[in-house]
Amino acid sequence: RRSSDTVHRTLQNVPLEDAPEPTGDHAAKDIRTTLRNTLKLGGSMVLTIVIGFGVRLALRRYLGPTVIGPLNFADALTSMCFIFLGLGVDTYVRTVVPVDPKAANRFVGAFVVVRTLLAIAIFIGLALFLSLTDQPADVQVLVYVYGLAAYFQSLNTTFAAILHSTRTIDGLSILSVINKVLWAAGFVGTMIFGLPIVGIPISILATQLVALIVSYYLAKKHAGFEFSFNFDQIKPVFIASL
Repeated sequence: RRSSDTVHRTLQNVPLEDAPEPTGDHAAKDIRTTLRNTLKLGGSMVLTIVIGFGVRLALRRYLGPTVIGPLNFADALTSMCFIFLGLGVDTYVRTVVPVDPKAANRFVGAFVVVRTLLAIAIFIGLALFLSLTDQPADVQVLVYVYGLAAYFQSLNTTFAAILHSTRTIDGLSILSVINKVLWAAGFVGTMIFGLPIVGIPISILATQLVALIVSYYLAKKHAGFEFSFNFDQIKPVFIASL
């Protein structure tokens, strides 16, 4: 906690002399809260991993190598391209928000715009790549849907970082499980009803969109998050995030 305070004050050019030392009771409360949150998040993570692992095994057995190949290609390609949308901002959020809960209001809105512009540039690059490599139309659709899901996921992780930093994770852990169940339902429904294979990335896109709406609501409710577009914050935050 002291380390986070030092980093934040250094970035903001605030003197360190007035930084309060945590009391014994406050430190013990922090430890209890951290342990509870760790157990909640850990439990939801284990459950989502079990669900995801089982569904993916069933999916591969049902689809076979001929169909699963293009699906894996689209998933891997978009994951590789859209990983750059993170920009290191989520780590910066976890550094400054525990010290100043309103800090995210000053720069997250601007970075949503930056990520949107980067996503558009990535989609244009993907379109050129898919065209030059003569990928079939159904594979191109898979790539674009997976790409949209990756874009929404990049925004979700930021709101999740805000909630983690304010130690408000009850709704987030429940949302994680619900989303994985909806994701699994989309996969199973696609297999059982013989729907087009694009139904699988669509189910991922739908869960990410739901997660974005709910996580934004939770960040607004518990962390007081409000969008503001201070583009003068982009450069210092980006440098700190690097």
